Amino acid sequence: MKSLCIIIFISFLFGTNSLFVNAHGGGVSHEETKDGYFIDIGYQILPIAFEQIRFDFNTYIQENPEIEDIYTDVWVRISRDRELFFSGGIGKSFFGATGFTYAFPEEGTYEILARFQKDADVVVESSFTMEVLPEPNQNAHVNPYAAASVAFVLGSVVTFLLGRRKKQRSL
Repeated sequence: MKSLCIIIFISFLFGTNSLFVNAHGGGVSHEETKDGYFIDIGYQILPIAFEQIRFDFNTYIQENPEIEDIYTDVWVRISRDRELFFSGGIGKSFFGATGFTYAFPEEGTYEILARFQKDADVVVESSFTMEVLPEPNQNAHVNPYAAASVAFVLGSVVTFLLGRRKKQRSL
């Protein structure tokens, strides 16, 4: 009985975590070589309106990539048709990727500008456009959190009933 509970728990743990993991490795990136620097701006594939998307920013000297002290912060601007949606600075992180999470308010083509700075001096900047897809019909898909919760409850009920049945047989 304990082994069945452990199997259900492990299946739930690993099966649902894969639904929620997003990383630069699972996305795409805007890569550009400019003024002797390699610029890498990573983000998720297929950004959708009202859903959060993670942007990761990195740059290094093209001939000398092991030098890490290139920039201290990144100034980012997100705009569309002369309308500003986001503008702000992001400090370089000490651990992990330098970046932020953003949710686009509507579908359309946006311009993303990233200016890498060292204190007040501009090191290098890059811009690109990104197509944001419309929000999907909410009735057309299942919320992964709701599906995981239902699976957990059903697994718990089945485990409980099987445990009671086994106890009754042994008496």
